[in-house]
Amino acid sequence: MSVGECLKHEVITDRKVPFEKILDGDDLAYFDKMQAYALDLYPDFRKTFRKAFPGSIPVTARFHIYVDQVYYYFYAQERYNFAEYARDLRHKIGKNIFLYQVSPRDMIRLAP
Repeated sequence: MSVGECLKHEVITDRKVPFEKILDGDDLAYFDKMQAYALDLYPDFRKTFRKAFPGSIPVTARFHIYVDQVYYYFYAQERYNFAEYARDLRHKIGKNIFLYQVSPRDMIRLAP
């Protein structure tokens, strides 16, 4: 079973692992709601992230149900200090966030 099959969302991956639980019922409804929330926040993230870190390319947002946080994926050739930006964004959206730098190949796969 793939990650996409487990979440009942299309997620392309070659990783095969056993799953302890398949989302259904209230868990699946909560995931769908929060994934939509993460994607609704993405345009504002993209705008503010590009302004704060010129040269970076925001890729997408995903919600991680088990740790109740929003993952923001971006591509950049440079390393940045995100401490202040992440703190401000966390207070603004009211969720834990995770900023994840991806490679050019991953950027293509993750793009919505």
